[in-house]
Parts: sequence; C-alpha cells; structure tokens
Amino acid sequence: MAASVAAAFVGLSPQWFSYRFRCVARMTFREARMRVKVHRAIELLQTNRSIEEITEALGYSERSKLEKTFKRVTGLTPAYRRQHP
Repeated sequence: MAASVAAAFVGLSPQWFSYRFRCVARMTFREARMRVKVHRAIELLQTNRSIEEITEALGYSERSKLEKTFKRVTGLTPAYRRQHP
C-alpha cells in the first residue's frame, strides 16, 4: 500500500500523513512497510516454502530484491536466517 492510499484512507493529505507518521513511528511509511514485509518473510522462512515462493508471496519481482531488503533490515540473508533461526 502506498502512503498516498493510506493517507486517503484516514482522510489526510499525503504530505501531512507522511509527516505525522514519521513523528509517531519514528520511521517513514516506506521503512515501516519494508519492516512488515521482512517480518512476514521471517515467519514464512519457518515453513517449507522456497525462498522464490516467499519472494512471490511478498510481492517482490525478483529474489535479489527480497534479499537486499531483508539484509538491509536484519543484517542477514534470508537463506542464512533460515539455516540459523
């Protein structure tokens, strides 16, 4: 979900929504969305699903994009996290 969609949902302008979100959450909406996806990836890594299936389930177009995001947030690759829970 884009910040503009979330802003419209709560009846705020995109700029005001982004400002207030940053003040309250102490991170941007984009960063929060990324963290939610990584948290979901961690949950899915505990299943038998392949990393490619997890990539698709989270809406990434390529495995490398998931790996880059995952590593940025956790400091680990998804494969390493799966092997060392």
